[in-house]
Amino acid sequence: MSLITHRRFISCNEIIKHYKRLIDKAETCVNDLMAEFNSVITTVTGIENRLGAVILAEIRNIHAFDNPAQLQAFAGLDSSIYQSGQIDLAGRMVKRGSPHLRWALIQAAKACPRFSLAFKTYLKTKLE
Repeated sequence: MSLITHRRFISCNEIIKHYKRLIDKAETCVNDLMAEFNSVITTVTGIENRLGAVILAEIRNIHAFDNPAQLQAFAGLDSSIYQSGQIDLAGRMVKRGSPHLRWALIQAAKACPRFSLAFKTYLKTKLE
């Protein structure tokens, strides 16, 4: 290995260490904020501090939503509706709204079966 290549590896390693320190600092900040905020969102299966912080930051004020359907639409998790005459069909997820909130809620839903036997059993019956 040449001296130049070796120095580039050292430089890359220093950059990686720098970003790890930044990530650790950000995680500490999120954990401190979540402890200060004292939200029950982290009691939901599959939602830890980081995911809870994303959800809370995106929703901002839960009381701004009159019903769950409004929050669902804000997250872009509602389905499109196709109507023609007497036919009403629900289509794919519309993906409007907050992509960060949608991502966080989908990640939480994916984590549920890993942490909860009840969710794992429910998912298994739905997929069969």
